Amino acid sequence: MTDVTTATLTAVEGSVPTPPPPPGWLPGARAGAIAFLLLIALPPIAYAFGVRPPAAENRTPTSPPAVGGVAALEPDALAQLTDHLIDALPGRDAAIRADAWLDLVVFGASPSEDVLIGADDWLFLRPTVDARCRSDAEVLAMGAELERAADLVARTGRELHTLIAPDKATMYPDRLPALLPDSDCGQRFGEQIRRLLEHDPPLGYVPFWSRLEDLRDRAGEPIYFAADTHWRTEGSAVMVEAIVDTFDDSLFDTAVPRRLEPTPFQGDLTLLTGLPRTEVEAPLVLERPGITWESARRRDVPEVGPGVPGLDASRLRATGGEVVPGRVTMLHDSFAYMTPPQLGPFFAELFLIRKHAATVPWVGGILSGSEHIVFEVVERDAWWRIVEDHLAASLAAALRDDLPTTSGWLRPSGAGGWAPLELRRGDVLVVPSVVDERVDGTYRLQVRAPGGEVVELRSQQDARAGEELVFDTVGLGASRALPVGTVEARLVHPDGTAVEETLRLDVVATR
Repeated sequence: MTDVTTATLTAVEGSVPTPPPPPGWLPGARAGAIAFLLLIALPPIAYAFGVRPPAAENRTPTSPPAVGGVAALEPDALAQLTDHLIDALPGRDAAIRADAWLDLVVFGASPSEDVLIGADDWLFLRPTVDARCRSDAEVLAMGAELERAADLVARTGRELHTLIAPDKATMYPDRLPALLPDSDCGQRFGEQIRRLLEHDPPLGYVPFWSRLEDLRDRAGEPIYFAADTHWRTEGSAVMVEAIVDTFDDSLFDTAVPRRLEPTPFQGDLTLLTGLPRTEVEAPLVLERPGITWESARRRDVPEVGPGVPGLDASRLRATGGEVVPGRVTMLHDSFAYMTPPQLGPFFAELFLIRKHAATVPWVGGILSGSEHIVFEVVERDAWWRIVEDHLAASLAAALRDDLPTTSGWLRPSGAGGWAPLELRRGDVLVVPSVVDERVDGTYRLQVRAPGGEVVELRSQQDARAGEELVFDTVGLGASRALPVGTVEARLVHPDGTAVEETLRLDVVATR
């Protein structure tokens, strides 16, 4: 009889021992390696099957570059393809949210350098707080540009009405973070606008900040979103009242406010932080007894021409009672985006052009057919849109058929693209088309007297394909040393290369 202990020992001794793991091997490493490979492989596989992540940032995802032909060989094509693949990679939105959560919850910091976290989790766009300082003289110069624009428009038989929408930081400074950036110039700029423009408005300027402050002080709820740069529809209604009052100060009194069903609203600042969240908004619309109105988007409006990046257009028409007659065109930014259901019942014909694109030819055609032009811009963009983008010169260019204008050519007569030109102080120079549609940006018109120093005029910023180039001999970029009379001039691309082709040039006399 075999001993049980002996049999057990014999069985154990006869088995093949399990080899030890290699040096440095950790428990679960194989599973971790497989998981890592899957993490790397799954997003491109999902992309190949057409899966795309939702937008996780406050911008349009990069589109893929053109394929085939010469376009694929362009220097920027590879960079555009790389940006597109990064933006379109499935799972990117989750990675952004995870990184933002770590910044906010673990480290107590804003996930985005462009966003400040204020009291009660209010979010503020950093550039509205630490913008470049402007002197009182500069703000007054901005007012002078508004007055010049209104004067030039008036010479064509039309009226210009300008409004500046205050930033959230200006209306709610008590919600700003306790520790602000070193510069408080953004806040000071708002104070300067209030003191130098709102209280002493230049020609055509429509003040309404005091009305907005009155509403803020008596309203039970904030009139700006906590997690977005914009105001709620209560705020936009105050601006609409100011606009309507410029035409008829009794017309707005006939309006009946009505609330729509509450809907979630996703704040643009939460997209910048990578942690999207929503607030509830019950939109405020305005109705008038007996008045009906309709809205047509750009594809249904024959006056609207080819698309330009960032440019949108619509038309509102009201009938059935007393309305503002004729055509009114409003050039606006995103602060007027929620105004159509408020503006609609007041105007016989109102064109809404999103982006201040008076330099787009078909927009100029709409402006030419208008009796009134409304220009709205948010406080943080006011200097850029009014001064650096040459508001007065751009409107003069759009309405040049009703101003003294000479059409000619800029014909290079020698090396370097230099061409003869007769120039007067006060002229607005218009190049009707961008020569190279691939080169967007700020163009320069270099001017020199025979054998003299070169002076540069700058076009509107970030000119795009489809826009006219506008150069102003008055204001920013027009040095007092600008030569007049018989001079030489040449157009220079944003990349620094001179244009040597013959160009059409319209010269608008504004003095």
